[in-house]
Amino acid sequence: MTHTRPVRGKLTILPPEGVWIVGLLEKLNLREMKARAKRSLGSRMGDRRMVAAARTEEAEAKLLKTQDEILDTVARARREHGARRH
Repeated sequence: MTHTRPVRGKLTILPPEGVWIVGLLEKLNLREMKARAKRSLGSRMGDRRMVAAARTEEAEAKLLKTQDEILDTVARARREHGARRH
């Protein structure tokens, strides 16, 4: 049995129960949350290297989210205005 739910304004058919597909944006959000938790833990433990690594991971996750949003915007603009890629 499949389920249908809206994702970004489109209806998406989900796989059978028990199987869940995580989208790219959700993965990036989880990655950013993990980095924040790691930074918090490192600061409580006094581990400056862990804090620095977590800051780097958090910044990378934010950049990847921004890149994904830019690519979505470009694709939407191309669809709406009928522009082709050269």
